[in-house]
Formats: sequence, structure tokens, C-alpha cells
Amino acid sequence: MQTMTKNLLYYTSLLGLLFLGMWSCTSEPFEAVDPTTATVALREVGHELLLSQGDSTSRVLSVEQQDAATFSIRFEQELAFDPGDLFLISERVLKKTNLPKDHTLAVFPCNGEVVVYSYRYRKLAEKSLLPCGGRLLPKDCYILQVTFEDMNDKTQSFSHLYILISLLPVVFLVLYFLRKRKQSGKVPEAPDDTLTLGQTTFYPTQLKLLVAAKEVALSRKESELLVILAERPNEVVTREELTKRVWEDHGVVVGRSLDTYISKLRKKLQHDEALQITNVHGVGYKLEVSSEV
Repeated sequence: MQTMTKNLLYYTSLLGLLFLGMWSCTSEPFEAVDPTTATVALREVGHELLLSQGDSTSRVLSVEQQDAATFSIRFEQELAFDPGDLFLISERVLKKTNLPKDHTLAVFPCNGEVVVYSYRYRKLAEKSLLPCGGRLLPKDCYILQVTFEDMNDKTQSFSHLYILISLLPVVFLVLYFLRKRKQSGKVPEAPDDTLTLGQTTFYPTQLKLLVAAKEVALSRKESELLVILAERPNEVVTREELTKRVWEDHGVVVGRSLDTYISKLRKKLQHDEALQITNVHGVGYKLEVSSEV
């Protein structure tokens, strides 16, 4: 059991490391936000947005960095625009840069903090919340705010995955022992080592006999003796062999214990007329099995 447990722990740990390696190979590292690159790219987004509205004279004001991953764009004049155009422009511009592609874009009015439009873009389409086009935002003073995926998000995801993988061996061990416990509580109806002796069914590992639909319990020594006698039915098994295999091989020397256990075994087989343990004086014992009963 101890060796099996160690092997199970080894292989589940190996499986966990394999999952970790696969995740490390398939996931991309976080692309740090370069303020200069972000400023140039976002000014281009603002410039193209103005051009899409036919405005080639007003300016895009300075790009402000709010924190390590967030930047805002302000405009000189009020503008009205289609959110769908903003999405297409920002995606086209950002694809040309080495900036993180995963980001969120939100539009605020200059005189308030209520978001009037936003979308969330992720490389995996099922994780993106994309905009609907065709609904123009009315002419007003707007601030565009872009937040690139924060490094902490990936670090946190990695931590969660690492914890999950670390727990895999524990989960497998718990499931393994629960299964073993469940299996140990089951009594097989016909185990592989079931022996039929006369009218008696002998279950060596379960230490019992089934005689005439009656269950008879055996001690471990009685079961071991009956196994040896049943190996050679109708043949004499010497006292020396019985004593050696049942007692002396386990470092125990006995006196009259053999005769005592044989006597008990005889009583437990007495309901089956096809079975009889006879004593061959000075030699040993014989399990006589009759087929005529």
C-alpha cells in the first residue's frame, strides 16, 4: 500500500507539472505598456476618428497617462461619431504596435464620469464584449480612455492555475482512498479463489464456509490449514508440512496447536457428509472428499 501510494503521488505530481509546462508554453507573457508607443498610437486613433467625421483641422490634445496601464485622449473640439468607427480604427491602429492587444475602451463626457459607451476586447472572441455600430453619439466633448490588460491579471490567473495544479495530487489521493474504502466494504459474491469442496463452498480470503446455505466463520489458521489440505484432496499431508507452512514459516513454534485447530475444523465441516478430515497416525492428515454423496 505504501509503495502504491508513493507511485500514485509521483504520477499525479508529474501530471501536474505537465499541465503547468503546457500552460507556460501556450500562454503569452504580458506585454509591458510603453508610454511613448501608447501615446503615439492613441494620438493616431484620435486623429483618424476626427478624419472619419470630416474634421481635418481640429487637434487631438495631449494623451494623459492615468496609471501603468490606462491612458486618456482629449480633443480640442466637440465631436459626434459612430462607436463602430471608433472600434475599427482602434483595432487597426493597435494591431500595428507591440502594445498589449487585450484592452478596454470607454468614452466619458468631459463634464461627467458616466460612461456613455465602452467595449472590451480580448484575443479570444468569446471573452470579448464588442460594440454595436450605427448609433451615433451626439455632438459633445468626449474623453476616450483605454486600459490595457494589467500585468496583475495574468499574475493572478497564473497563481490560481498554479494552486489548482498543486492540489491535483491531493485530489487524486483523496479519490483513490475513497475508492479503495468503498471497494473494501464490498463482499464479492464469487471471488476468484472460491473453492468447491463436496457440498461446501470455501472462501479462503473471507475466512468462511457456506454449507447447506449456512455460513460458517473460520479463523485465519483454520482457513490456512484447509487451503493446504484442499490442495491435495484425498492425499495425506504430513504434520511437518502443515506445521511449517502455517506456523513455523512465520517464526512461531507450536506444540499441540495443529491437533487443536484440526479438531475445530472437523466440527465446522461435519454438516457436509462429503467431507471428512482423517488422521493418519504418526504421519499427518487427509481431507477426504467423496463424490457419491
